[in-house]
Amino acid sequence: ACEFTFEGGRPDTLPADKLKLLKERGVSRISVNPQSANDATLKAINRLNSFEDFARCMQRAQAAGFGDINCDLIFGLEEETPQDCLKSLNKIIALKPTCITLHTLCKKRTSDMEEAALYKKEFPAALLQDEARERLREEGYYPYYTYRQKNAVDSAENTGYSLKGHECIYNIRMMGEKQTIIAAGAGSTTKICYPETGRFENFYNPKNLKYYIEGIEGVVGRKKFTCGEF
Repeated sequence: ACEFTFEGGRPDTLPADKLKLLKERGVSRISVNPQSANDATLKAINRLNSFEDFARCMQRAQAAGFGDINCDLIFGLEEETPQDCLKSLNKIIALKPTCITLHTLCKKRTSDMEEAALYKKEFPAALLQDEARERLREEGYYPYYTYRQKNAVDSAENTGYSLKGHECIYNIRMMGEKQTIIAAGAGSTTKICYPETGRFENFYNPKNLKYYIEGIEGVVGRKKFTCGEF
């Protein structure tokens, strides 16, 4: 199976001309991640876009011919109630992405969020995930992969939902750690898997764009040395 995915992230990274170029160059799936449909929440987490900006980006992507679009939501963001989360989910469903992943807030290593504050946070994420699953099922989405991260609020999981036939192969294979993933771009990670031994090796591209551009020959050379020409 071959899947060529572009991680768009925020809607401001995907103007119409970039979407057109991605489609022409063979990208088959893109990810656009609203995290929340609540503008107050987006401002609180330092997102520079509104939900309306995201909705317009989705429309641009669909108009460009992308039939597979992933969207992420996070349950448990600061000041949000379960009702806010369900409102966000309904707004996302209305835009008709093919895949929706529901994440539970958790502390990342690079986050300045206090871990103690995370554990004190009272948020029924597990029950909310159950309610969201029923809502998604009503709209034809079914769960196709799930995983749990350390330090997640309410010890809840992350679950990906898809319309039939639009499952994200990358998400499935990454969970099993049995698939070589070729990644390009600053901050991306290539994972070379050796199924005969169960071993895998990661290559991390520099996050700093200047260092990435200046060192691109070395980055590619190390990967070719390890596993040959792609």
